[in-house]
Amino acid sequence: MEKFLEQFDEILALKRCVTLVLDDPTGNSYIQSLNAPLEDPNLRKEFYIRTFEQNDELGLNDMKVDNYGDLETVKEDPGE
Repeated sequence: MEKFLEQFDEILALKRCVTLVLDDPTGNSYIQSLNAPLEDPNLRKEFYIRTFEQNDELGLNDMKVDNYGDLETVKEDPGE
């Protein structure tokens, strides 16, 4: 653990180069570019279609979407 913390301190002090790979199948991550609106030469974005397994982990394979746009009328119970 001590070695890890030393290496992490080197990264924070910009004495060690590091590549951070962030895989976010939901696309909810945000990394700010300091070069915006220009392209950041140190930032690489890769878009992909989620795998079946990723969709399964997110619960998307079990979603029922048949007639999703159709709204049903709900009758109120007068006794409530």
